[in-house]
Amino acid sequence: MKKRRRGLGCLVLILFVILVGVIVNVSRNSDPTSTGQNAGKAEVSAEELKKQGLEFDEQAWKDYLTMYETHNSFMKNMSAYSEGKISKLDFYDYCKDLEGWFAKASISFNYAKTEDERTYLSTFQTFALADQTAAKSIIKYLDSNATKDLSNARVQIQRATEAATTISSNRVILLSKIGVTKEESDKMLKEAVADVKALDSKK
Repeated sequence: MKKRRRGLGCLVLILFVILVGVIVNVSRNSDPTSTGQNAGKAEVSAEELKKQGLEFDEQAWKDYLTMYETHNSFMKNMSAYSEGKISKLDFYDYCKDLEGWFAKASISFNYAKTEDERTYLSTFQTFALADQTAAKSIIKYLDSNATKDLSNARVQIQRATEAATTISSNRVILLSKIGVTKEESDKMLKEAVADVKALDSKK
């Protein structure tokens, strides 16, 4: 198994997408009460919609960071195994635990209240399922030493990375729909960058 380097490269891509999203989406003059967030609920004020959206975003972003950190741990353990720093048995047990963790995570994103939120969380599920399948493929590889199993794991890891990037981009779009101001979005962007950098710097 060749050493795999993720983390920083994934961070650069994610931050690029966030910055593009801020420039393209937050600058739009959208009426929060006219989006899918509020279809059929004209009585909900923009202020209430924004409050609900920010509460949702806080929970979703915490879930994202947890998955992102777990994904990074997966990549680091793969590298450690390929370098002979952990035993095959320990890595096997780790992947078994990881597969179970991501399986549980994939069914935990059930707190959306609007169609936009449900669409946003669907990519969280994709992220979790991709890493779950990758861990399962690694387990098969450790049992079989078959190249096809390792190849399947690589495909799913790429799928998870793409989902992580999509979530970052979609977050900006979702926030713009609920009426987050430019100043608020800039502050949240800086916090998001700090959050992800902190996770990427962990050893």
